[in-house]
Amino acid sequence: RKLQEILTIYQAFDKSMQADTIPSERLFDVLCRLIPESALIRRSVVAFDGFTGFTPVQYQVLEALMRYAGQVIVTVTVDGELAEGRLAAGPAASEGDADSQAEAALRRARLAGDRQLFDMSLTTVHTLRNLAAQNQITEEASQVLPPGLRFGKAPALAVLERQLLRGSAVPMAGDDGQGSIRLWEVRDRHAELVCVAREMFRLVKEEGLCYREIALVTSDITGYEPVIRQVFGQCHIPYFIDVKNSMMGHPLVACLRGALEAVENGYSYETMFACLKSGMTPFEENDLYELENYVLAMGIRGRHAWEMPWERIYREGRHLDMERLNRLRVQASEPLFAMQEVFRRPESTVRDYAAALVEFMQSWQMEKRLSVMAGQLAQTGEASLSLEYEQAYNKVLELLDKVVELFGDGRISPREWREILDTGFSEIRVGVIPACVDRVVAGDMHRTRLKAPRALFFIGANDGLVPKTGEKASLLSDLDRRSLAKRGIQLAPTRQENGFIDRFYLYLTLTKPSERLYVSWCRQSMDGAAMLPSYLIGELKGIYPWLETEQADCGVPLPMQILTPETARTALLSGFADYKEGRAPKAWLELYGLFW
Repeated sequence: RKLQEILTIYQAFDKSMQADTIPSERLFDVLCRLIPESALIRRSVVAFDGFTGFTPVQYQVLEALMRYAGQVIVTVTVDGELAEGRLAAGPAASEGDADSQAEAALRRARLAGDRQLFDMSLTTVHTLRNLAAQNQITEEASQVLPPGLRFGKAPALAVLERQLLRGSAVPMAGDDGQGSIRLWEVRDRHAELVCVAREMFRLVKEEGLCYREIALVTSDITGYEPVIRQVFGQCHIPYFIDVKNSMMGHPLVACLRGALEAVENGYSYETMFACLKSGMTPFEENDLYELENYVLAMGIRGRHAWEMPWERIYREGRHLDMERLNRLRVQASEPLFAMQEVFRRPESTVRDYAAALVEFMQSWQMEKRLSVMAGQLAQTGEASLSLEYEQAYNKVLELLDKVVELFGDGRISPREWREILDTGFSEIRVGVIPACVDRVVAGDMHRTRLKAPRALFFIGANDGLVPKTGEKASLLSDLDRRSLAKRGIQLAPTRQENGFIDRFYLYLTLTKPSERLYVSWCRQSMDGAAMLPSYLIGELKGIYPWLETEQADCGVPLPMQILTPETARTALLSGFADYKEGRAPKAWLELYGLFW
């Protein structure tokens, strides 16, 4: 019944699509049809490196490339023993040889753990081999690449690559003496990032690392992003956050949503000033302050109140220049009135709505304002944010083009128009590339691809984040997915499969650094709720029994807290309580003397 309803919805959607419109989900189908016609593909070697797996439609593209390309090379991450196919438990041990039996049992358990950890890679290999066999394509001998020498300075990290999340770990006998793995427990996320920034500063200044050789990874980059921006900005650490940001909070989108709601809801105070105070209008701050005070004091509501000249003066507003205030009123309301006139006409189409919205943006020169804002952000060092502002206007125009392509000359209500745009705004994602070469990359465990960092900070290793809980509700249950999988229909992973995938990404992340690995977690959330460490901490201590947890935010000498003038002021302010009680250290008194 559920599948029948999904089919009905899909058929209706497919019927509503225009002949010249291709949904993004079908682009791979189009690519598969075009690959046989490409002369370039026939003489090319196509390599896939860094992929953890492929979707069913991506496998269709791979199949087409295997048939028509000169050569296809695919790399996967898998244990060498599994890759070579040595999955047997080895020669049987005699009944009297207890040590051999125990060793064989340990090996079987280890291989079972390896198969579970590398299931995505093994599935990829199995699927590609089946596709090659079905198309009678010759498979060249697989190559198992040697581990290399990247852990030469950190033997403990080499052990981590062999032991992590493998089931039965063999403890490392002693410390490698390099301090290559450290565990930190801190108070909260802000304290965590302060400790990370301090250690990054030390690695660069004392050990000669470049910022580009340092990475920061978490499973909750959305929650950590504002803290990273605040702390790294104060510490003058160049960084790039590898996220695609939603535009729902962007000033341009806030202005457009406020304008559409104002037109729809009768120019209420809330909607008018959501638009006017977005930063995308031609008004100075003092203009908006006077305009808002007058509207609140006089109870200005509705189009008629904004159309008629303002003549009355409230008691505290005797100083107001009413002629100037009326100019501001006209400047604020006329673009909205013009847009509303288009919405009111019965013959107006979606194309007309889109053109009216573009005219509204042009009337306040929003593209120019965004360009100025982008330049100001670039000057203050916010290079990534500057690039986002540069892209925003074109992203909105692209959305309007897509809506016009979809609905064209169809007629909808202004309310439906606003709801469609709201949905589109929520789906816009702005991705940027790093603005400088020497910078710390901060990213998500699943999305970010790192190239051999020397030092890696894995933050937020708390229960509930590693593994991540609170998966989104799905139309099909895990039981539905398993039932369809038995019939050869491959869908998105179940919760259990997602758990295995998370473990694989965690393994890939923690085995990236070649010299230093820092794993940190918080004792409490930003609102004070107690938090527990992840199971990962137990895994690491099982491999390294000698590894101790450091309270990284406690007992830090004052000179080590001072990295920049901003952090010096923070340290100064935090020491006033001790100063008042007569317990201020000598270093703090010296710092106080520098400021006063």
